[in-house]
Formats: sequence, C-alpha cells, structure tokens
Amino acid sequence: MPKKFVARPYQRYAIEKIIADLFKEINNGKPVDDSNIKQVAMKYLTEKVGLIQEQIAQLQEKLK
Repeated sequence: MPKKFVARPYQRYAIEKIIADLFKEINNGKPVDDSNIKQVAMKYLTEKVGLIQEQIAQLQEKLK
C-alpha cells in the first residue's frame, strides 16, 4: 500500500504561497480574497486547465 504524503509545515507554507501567487497572477496581479476566490478558481479551471462547465460541476460534486 503506498505511503500517504503528509506535508511538513514548511512545505505546506510553500504550497500555499505557490497557489496564492498563481491565483494572483490569474487575477491580473490583484490580490485574491474571500470575495473573489471562487471567480479566480473558475477562471483557472477553465482557462489554464481547460475544463468545461460539466467537468467543473463533477469536480465540485466530488469535493462536497
């Protein structure tokens, strides 16, 4: 059975920083906060990942 990956605190911070920087870039350099994170995430999934609305809906359902 494969070993589960558990991020160490410094790795977790690095991952969070990468995601925050990526989302900021997607948001035209503007900060991302609670009021716009869903819009930025949707833009990332459609424009960068290439998902269609149906695939996003399936992903959202699995993440519930």
